Amino acid sequence: MTFSEELAGHLGKFSTAPFLFIGSGFSRRFVGSEDWNGLLGVFADKTQSSIARYSASANGDPAAIASLIAEDFHEIWWDDAQYAPSRAKYPNPKTRESALKIEVAEHFSKAVDRLPTDGPQALELGALKAAVLEGVITTNYDSVLESVFPDFEVFVGQDELLFRNPQGVAEIYKIHGSCEAPESLVLTTADYDRFRARNPYLAAKLLTVFVEHPIIFIGYSLNDSNIREILVSIATVLTTDNLDELRDRLIFVQWDPSVSKATLTTGTFAADGMPIPLQIVTVPDYMELFTVLGQLKRRFPARILRHLKEHVYNLVLTSETTNTVYVSNLSGDEDASSVDVVIGVGAIQQFSTQGIVGLTRQDIALDVLTPSLNEKDFGLIVDRVLPRMLGGGRNHTPIFRFLRGAGRLTDAGEIIDPDTIDASIKVRASLGLDAWRPSTGYFETKAKRLVAEHKTIEKLIEVCNLDDVLYAIPSLAPENVNQLVLHDFLLEKSALLDNGSVSESTQWSKSVCFYDYLVNRTRP
Repeated sequence: MTFSEELAGHLGKFSTAPFLFIGSGFSRRFVGSEDWNGLLGVFADKTQSSIARYSASANGDPAAIASLIAEDFHEIWWDDAQYAPSRAKYPNPKTRESALKIEVAEHFSKAVDRLPTDGPQALELGALKAAVLEGVITTNYDSVLESVFPDFEVFVGQDELLFRNPQGVAEIYKIHGSCEAPESLVLTTADYDRFRARNPYLAAKLLTVFVEHPIIFIGYSLNDSNIREILVSIATVLTTDNLDELRDRLIFVQWDPSVSKATLTTGTFAADGMPIPLQIVTVPDYMELFTVLGQLKRRFPARILRHLKEHVYNLVLTSETTNTVYVSNLSGDEDASSVDVVIGVGAIQQFSTQGIVGLTRQDIALDVLTPSLNEKDFGLIVDRVLPRMLGGGRNHTPIFRFLRGAGRLTDAGEIIDPDTIDASIKVRASLGLDAWRPSTGYFETKAKRLVAEHKTIEKLIEVCNLDDVLYAIPSLAPENVNQLVLHDFLLEKSALLDNGSVSESTQWSKSVCFYDYLVNRTRP
């Protein structure tokens, strides 16, 4: 049996998709970030002391080293002209340690720009983007994972994870903070003391994830103190029998370029005298592992599951109809066991109107390619459906076919009587093609490179793989697009909307929006 078959069989035993637990080794591989000691060395060099002196003064404790550097760096940051932009950006630091956190955050904010655009590591990231996952937990500060999984909801720090009601689907938990919020970083002794004081609460929150999902650790050493503390906190609340059930769920990935092929073995993680059973995967690279994750099966895309769970949760809390949840009674003769998902089944007044208001983003996207909705309903779609779909800055819903059909656009593509149009639609219309084109980092570089090399939709389809075609389409110059070819390609790939990975379905939707812009925004 090959490694791929063995791992796929192992993961296939579970009814849920895996969570990834990502450490600094992941960012070292893909963006060349420093390890913990290397990071401390970078900032020790910005003071008048050496990392060796700090280490000796702190007895080698990394968090204590960071505290000492933060103390010395505080005055430098306030006085040195090179940090003037940071002082302008963050005019009210909270503590004497904030200056170091701000510059560490700035340091890691540039990591995403170093994501590879070609070569083996770019292929590995492409495979990871297609992975079937429930979510990601990470102690990393950078935004690399947000770039790989752009549709995942991000929770920063312990507070957000504890109080923002995560749904456990299509989410990233940044438990040590994020470079987007410098004060959230867990960096110094004081930070770790606060983190450890609340660790039992975090462990309780993560316990559900650990007992319900396979957890795949990537980028950590088996000796990593962060992982050790979290696993011990979780293990202490489990019985011996329940702890043994974790054996198959905990999968620890070790990258070893010296091995010739990937292997899967059993092992034990000893923490504070407590043996924790786990599976150990050793790989020469991540390609085979990520490919297996991309072949796992899921009945619903992760983003749909999260949306569904979130609104069912709100329904349980309030039992009130909102613009996204319709509350109704279940008919007495309805066989619930024959229904996969039940949301408000029952008699509804004005069925035709409710049917239009209840349209999904999939319905709207497919109607652009294969028209089936009645044009007389387009006004209702513009007034009540599109605002719901565009809420929260979401830009993956086509709008111009329905604005055009409702008589709300001039021939030049300008909105008629804009005061009657929801603000979310006006904002989307004003963004033009930029609404679907990546504007920063790895994906912008990748899209520009693909379009520069393959200027037409025909060439993209002929030469590139599906993932690259979907990423490049919205960045094509409109004059280089054969609209019929684009239409047929999108229609042929429409199954991606329900059966593709999160990345594939999202990029397909963006490409449909691009097609809608080309075909429906203006009239000759």
